[in-house]
Amino acid sequence: MNRRQFLGGIAGSFLLPTTTLAQENDATPAATPQHSGRPRPFVLGDGIELVDYRIYPSSDVRRVIGEIWNTRNDMVDAPVVSMTFPDVGFAYAVPFMPILRPGESTMIFGVLPDQVDTQDRLESGDFGLCEPAEPGRWTKEYVDLNLTVSRIESRVSDSSVNVLGEIRNDGNTRAAFTCVRGLVRDHNGRYAGCSTDNKTGHLLPGNSKQFSLWAGINIPLLANPYALLRPGSHYTVDVIPGLVGPLTTPGCATAFTGG
Repeated sequence: MNRRQFLGGIAGSFLLPTTTLAQENDATPAATPQHSGRPRPFVLGDGIELVDYRIYPSSDVRRVIGEIWNTRNDMVDAPVVSMTFPDVGFAYAVPFMPILRPGESTMIFGVLPDQVDTQDRLESGDFGLCEPAEPGRWTKEYVDLNLTVSRIESRVSDSSVNVLGEIRNDGNTRAAFTCVRGLVRDHNGRYAGCSTDNKTGHLLPGNSKQFSLWAGINIPLLANPYALLRPGSHYTVDVIPGLVGPLTTPGCATAFTGG
C-alpha cells in the first residue's frame, strides 16, 4: 500500500523525517519533526515515538495535534497517546490511521483540559501509551491489503484544496470498505490537520475507483488544517489509502473527554 504526497500552495521543497532514536531517560521534549531542525522525538514505549505535539487553535475546547512514529520492524495497531497533567487531569490523542507500518507515522488529535492553554503547559504533561503497541485487529485487516493511489491531480486556491485521483486494489483478495484520507502538513512538515475522507467502497482485485478529497477554510472538519497553515505558505497533503474504521481504539476508557 502506498502513500502519495501532493505539494500545495507556494512551490517549495519537502524533506521526509529521518530516524533518530531518543533515549528513554530524556526529559519530556518539545518534540517536532527532525527536518524542521527541532529537538529529538520523545520515546513513548514499545517502539513508538512522539515526533510532534502542539496546541490546535479551536473555538470550543482545548485541543492537541501531533504525530507518532513507528520505529519497530513490524506493523502494529496505531496506539492512543495518553497525557497526564499534574493537578489538572488526564487527556488523550487518537491516531488518524488504524495501523503503523515499520518507519511509518500518522497524525494524532485530541481534547485537552481547559487549564492546558499554552505550549509550555502542554509540555509539562507526562506522555505515554494508553495500551501496549502491538499487532491487533487492524494489523490483521491490513497485512494482506495492497491498495495504491495514482493519477493525482489538485485544484488549489488561497482558502481550499481539492485532491483527485484513483485508488486501486493491487492485491489478490477483495478489499472491503476502502477509503482514502488526506493528512495535511505545513511548511515545516508538521501535521496541521486533515481533509475530508472519501469512502470508495469494496474493490475486487485489479479494480479501481476515483476519489476526491477536500479541505478548506469553510469546510467543517474535525481538524481543519487552515487553522494552522500560514497564508501563502506551501504545504503537503499525504494521500493515504486504507479501510474505513473508527478514530478511537480500545484502551482509554477512562480518558478525559473535555470540559
